[in-house]
Amino acid sequence: MLNDVYEVKENARLKTDDTLADCDVLQHGALGDNITDDGAAIQRAIHACAGAGRGAVLLRAPHSFASSPLELPSHTKLVIEPGAVLTAILKINQW
Repeated sequence: MLNDVYEVKENARLKTDDTLADCDVLQHGALGDNITDDGAAIQRAIHACAGAGRGAVLLRAPHSFASSPLELPSHTKLVIEPGAVLTAILKINQW
């Protein structure tokens, strides 16, 4: 949902609510090399946060993440640090 996506302003330090579970996609297997489809790893991080009841999925700078479509459940934030990039994989057969 649109309300579940939050923008981190440039030069802002990443800070999430202490009551949220933070799920770093790199710790769930994402490479952030803008070549590998990190969609499955990002989705694992999303499920880990959702399993905790609520949370923030973190995409850290200076990584560039390429992904197939993602499903973001309610009460889960997607936080993209300034300098991090999330792009869609353009090969539709990989969706």
